[in-house]
Amino acid sequence: MIRTTKQALAEALKQLLEKKTLDKITVSDLTDLCGVNRQTFYYHFKDIYDLLEWIYKEEFTRDVLQDNYDPHQWQIPYLAMFRQLQKNRVLVINLFHSSHRDLIERYVHQEAFRFIMGVLDIWEKDLDMPAAEEDKKFIAAFYQASFVDMVFEWIGRGMKDDPQQIVTRTAKLMEGSFADALRKFRL
Repeated sequence: MIRTTKQALAEALKQLLEKKTLDKITVSDLTDLCGVNRQTFYYHFKDIYDLLEWIYKEEFTRDVLQDNYDPHQWQIPYLAMFRQLQKNRVLVINLFHSSHRDLIERYVHQEAFRFIMGVLDIWEKDLDMPAAEEDKKFIAAFYQASFVDMVFEWIGRGMKDDPQQIVTRTAKLMEGSFADALRKFRL
């Protein structure tokens, strides 16, 4: 029951974002649309931004970083990130162009860093090239900056470009670079 109430509130927020900006949506708007009272909302979330955080963790992260993805195929979670953002286009664009842009930025940065660290961990083992954790974090942060910038550029252009094409072109540039980076930082 708790999960369905949270999901109903999340769907209500997405619906309202198609008509209003985030700054104009109230808890009353959400509860009225869901047919629940304000106390129900506050039982689950401290505010609308907490609900947004839940949406990111619940929907986006689950679909982007699945436990069984092959880290040798880093393009899969990267493309999944684009697709998940595209699936929630109105929400993403609304946040991206609002004073709460940091919410979308934090999500994209976290997910990119996490999947890149997973890739580096696997390559490190496969190539038997151990690297210091600090160096792996530096490598991940370097690639994260590029990956994230590509996502933000895409959002800023209205999410019109085909994500598959962006990921394919990125893969061409990245071919062999994770292994090369680990070689350069080998212990």
